[in-house]
Amino acid sequence: MVRRILLAILMLLPGVPALAEEIVARVAAVAGGDAITVVDAGRGRHEVRLAHIRAPLPGQPFADRSRQNLGALLFDQEVRVTRIRRERGGQVFGQVWVVAPDALCRSRPPCPKALDAGMAQLAAGLARWDQGSGKEQPAEDSGRYEHAEFEAKIKRSGLWSEKNPVPPWNRRGLR
Repeated sequence: MVRRILLAILMLLPGVPALAEEIVARVAAVAGGDAITVVDAGRGRHEVRLAHIRAPLPGQPFADRSRQNLGALLFDQEVRVTRIRRERGGQVFGQVWVVAPDALCRSRPPCPKALDAGMAQLAAGLARWDQGSGKEQPAEDSGRYEHAEFEAKIKRSGLWSEKNPVPPWNRRGLR
């Protein structure tokens, strides 16, 4: 009870960020390169959009490959979702953390969920950094995301292999 009161007071104080909610759940579906559905231990379903990235939309080049890559990384895996906010319709906007596929401790759990799935999509060149969500993104993360996107551009990975890749927020690239 005391803990709840203290949490409520902290959230009301100016300049004190709200504490992020964490959801530990299993990935039940991958809807796109930046969207998944998870099911928690209480059988609650949560639609999750990966924070700070934007993947190609269906019909755009690399949309299928982006979804497949995210699926290979997350499908049927236990993840930790750090919720940043709820969007209209109840979708969770958050960072998704998973055990890295090459982690040495995979055979003897518990293994830390230390791989940021959004960062992995950026590094593979299968998503763009969403600079518009910058107010919600800590400066350290913002720098890491910007660098991952820059590296993918330099390597001409994924969508950056195209001459003029169309951003997902610009629907003119739909086939």
